[in-house]
Formats: sequence, C-alpha cells, structure tokens
Amino acid sequence: MAVELSLNNIRKCLQDLNNIHDIIPNIIHVAGTNGKGSTVSFMRYILEESGYKVNVFTSPHLVSFNERIRLKGTLISNEYLNDIKNRLESLDSYKQLSIFESTMVIAFLAFFEKPADYCILETGLGGQFDATNVISHPILNVISTIDYDHMLYLGDTLEKIAYEKACIIKKNAIVVTSNIAENIVNVINKKAKNLAKQVIVANKHYSIVNDVLYYNNLQISLKNLSLKGAHQKINSALAIVSLLAVNNNLSIDTIENALQKTQWFGRLQEIKSFYGIVFNATKIYLDGAHNPSGGDSLRSFINNTQDKKNFMIFAMLDNKNLDGYLKNFQNCNIEILPFYTSMWQDDFHSYHQHQDIYNSCSKLNIDCKLFTDNSELFNYLKGLDDDSLILVCGSLYFIGNIMKDNNIVPV
Repeated sequence: MAVELSLNNIRKCLQDLNNIHDIIPNIIHVAGTNGKGSTVSFMRYILEESGYKVNVFTSPHLVSFNERIRLKGTLISNEYLNDIKNRLESLDSYKQLSIFESTMVIAFLAFFEKPADYCILETGLGGQFDATNVISHPILNVISTIDYDHMLYLGDTLEKIAYEKACIIKKNAIVVTSNIAENIVNVINKKAKNLAKQVIVANKHYSIVNDVLYYNNLQISLKNLSLKGAHQKINSALAIVSLLAVNNNLSIDTIENALQKTQWFGRLQEIKSFYGIVFNATKIYLDGAHNPSGGDSLRSFINNTQDKKNFMIFAMLDNKNLDGYLKNFQNCNIEILPFYTSMWQDDFHSYHQHQDIYNSCSKLNIDCKLFTDNSELFNYLKGLDDDSLILVCGSLYFIGNIMKDNNIVPV
C-alpha cells in the first residue's frame, strides 16, 4: 500500500470540523525512533500524580484499538468511539483518510469534546508528514532517541531521519531532546532556529550521573523506576525535563513517586506465565523493540542480569533489519528460539522466515534452535533451568498477539 506523504487530506477533514485541533490547549508533541512511547507514559504519570487531567494519543496499539486514545486516564470506551465514528462518516473528507489519519481525527474530536489540562500526542511515523503534525501551537516539542528505522519513508541517513522528526518543531514551542550525537543535535538546532522559544539538549542542559537527574539546580532520583532497562533512565529524564520546562509547580517528591508507578505495556514487561507454562524463578519479559538501537537496549538489560542462561523467543516483521538487530546479541550467552507466526500473517504484517533467522544467527555466531511447531517450543521451555531469563521480542505486532493469546490486557 502506498503512503501519501501529505497532510492535505486530514487538513481538509479538520477544516470541515472547524479546525477543532487548533482549540485544544497545552499540546505536547513527541517524536523519535525509540523511547517516545515510554517518554509519553512517564509524562502522563507525572502530570496525573500532580493532579492534572491528561489526554493522550499513542500508536500502535497492542491488543485493543482503544489503547490509542486515552481520555483523562481512561481508554476511550467502545460506545464513545463508535459514536464519534458514526458522526464522522457523514463527512466525505473523512472517508478519504488513511486509517492512521482517521484515528487522529477521532482523537482530536474526543480531545475537543472532553478537554483536559494537557494533551500528549505521539507521532506514528516520522514527523513531517505524520498526521499528528497538523497541530500548529504545541507548548512542547519532545524528540527522543533517533536511530535507523522506516528508512524507505524517512531517509537512509541519521541526518535525514532527524530532519523528518524535527519537522514537528513549531513556533514558540520549547524543544527538548535526549539525543546527544552532534550530527543529530545540529539538525534539530537548525530546524528550531527562528521557531523554538528554547532548545534543551541532553548532556548540555541536563545530565544523568549515578542514577540522578541534574537540571536547573534540581536533583531527581531515577533509581526506582518501575520501567526496566537503563534506557528508561534516558526516557524518564527526557519526560521530567520537558515537563519542568513548561511547569515549575511540579514537586520532586511527586515526580519520583510517579516514576515508581509508570506503566507501559510491552516494554520489558514481566509476565508470570506463557501459554499456560508457569515460571517460578525464571524471569520472562515481553518487549516490542524492533530496530538495532532497541536491540542494543535489550542487550544492555541482559548484560546487567545475573541469570545463568538467556533465551529469546523471537519474531520480526520482514521489513525490519534482522541482521542489525541480532548482531547486538553476539557474545551474550543467549539462544534464539523463533516463534511460529503463520496464524498472524496478513497483507500488512509478514514475518521473517525461521530459516532466515537461523541463517542470520549462524552468520553472527549466535545459538539458534528451530522447532517443528510452537508446541515443541513450549515443551522445550518447560525444561529450562529455573534461573533462566526469557525475552519475548522482535516486534510490537508480535508482542501484541502474544498478549492477546495470553489474556494480557493493557489498561
């Protein structure tokens, strides 16, 4: 399916709705390759812990479409969602939209009708032509870690990808980024020039030292994050600094409390059972990381564990960089266990074949074990030592289907 790199259709639809998106106050717009969803979640929890009402748009969903639209802490109901859809169907301009664009219009109408103190929007793909980028007056433009992904649409260099992300920057907004690479920061600064009110850059305006965030003479502990992985310190710091840049009424105690409560499903999410297999001492985590940088974060997590043996139940969409992802796990004492996904194949989601995964692992000198079906894989898991660590990863769509099958429902 071709992707139209234009915002004309959604702009026309919003014009037919009297540009309701321009009336929504205190919009925070978040882009990036990795960590933007976690950053959004940290921001939501901090604001809610501080007593504010927050509306949130994120993508993709894992189990239920409703996950994409959160109204004042609660996922949009089926009844309200269907009511909005029915009303919009009367607009010819709505019928011309892509699925993502139509979802964005639904969210804008919900946010307009049920206003909150803050509205957080996460981009879906890139920034410049992302449907979220029709907004004109965000108070914050937040840019998380940038790396190679969606290169067909965003470009084949980090500078090109960074430019696409930086195109969310709007006049008089404050820009905050966790990127530290000079080539990426230069792109952001260039785009922000003559537009942004201020640009705040990691390691220049704020820093993390020994699990403590230092910013504007403040010291905030990042030691007790509920979300696992060293990369979440980067994401939580980005969230904190972004909010403090626009709201100086947030207290350190409230922020630190929120960091201990934040949830973001499918990101190093620990589960206790897997297809009826109950694990005792063995730790099993779901994670949707699907690009080389995300794989690097998982490798860091593995290296920080004391478990005897690591296993990766793995599936990845065939438009993703298989070798670039797996090479992170060289010399990691890990065994790759490909998962059968044929029941989830459709016109939009096609996975790397098991033999391709095995060949990639062989080339990279990584252990990989193939099974005739998932039942054989499950029997293998039952025989693992109790002190093992199991990662289920490679794709958000894969993780979402795993969650459906195991009755794990994001709330």
